[in-house]
Amino acid sequence: MRKLLSLLLFASLSLHGAELTTPLVSDGQVKVTVADLVAYIDRGDSDPKALLSLLRQPERIEQLANNVFLGKVLASEAVTANLIANHPLQQAKIDDFVNRTHAALRLDEIMQAPIPDMSAAALERYRVNSEQYRTDARVQVQHILLKINESQNREAALTLFNQIKARLQAGESFATLADSYSQDPSVKDNHGDLGWVTQKRDKNLRRGRLCFNGGGCH
Repeated sequence: MRKLLSLLLFASLSLHGAELTTPLVSDGQVKVTVADLVAYIDRGDSDPKALLSLLRQPERIEQLANNVFLGKVLASEAVTANLIANHPLQQAKIDDFVNRTHAALRLDEIMQAPIPDMSAAALERYRVNSEQYRTDARVQVQHILLKINESQNREAALTLFNQIKARLQAGESFATLADSYSQDPSVKDNHGDLGWVTQKRDKNLRRGRLCFNGGGCH
């Protein structure tokens, strides 16, 4: 609301030809400008209802300007006497306020600045360092381990493999078939699912190469 009141005050004074730097009260050394009056309203020390009433009675603006002038005179005298030297905490508060004001101004400047078009630079960076931005192809690997040993020769394993393959192609669950036929001890936990792997990681695996080269896993 105070921001609105300060804008209304400035608008009211502008109708009479006043600018922010226009002095309203001055003794030759200390002066109160329109900006000082607007800042006084905006800082939040006074009652908004009273300020709204002030806007309805332009003659009271002079009284408000005189009050601001008195405050500036007292501040000027304090600066001349270097009173702040005896009050380090007050000096710190002043410095903090100044720093926050400057930071807010800089942030506003940054936020209002146009965002540069970096697309051309980004494209050139990609062309020069394309390897840094590439990711290896990934596939999900599932397997059913059929061992060839004394109890199951190669022909028996191949026959079972073809049976499992036909059931998979018919739509049966891989996990269910893995649980039933895989001789890999880890099947109890992963149900035949080895997760997602990259070609780089599994380049030495025949099954992995077949998957990545589009030949299917057999």
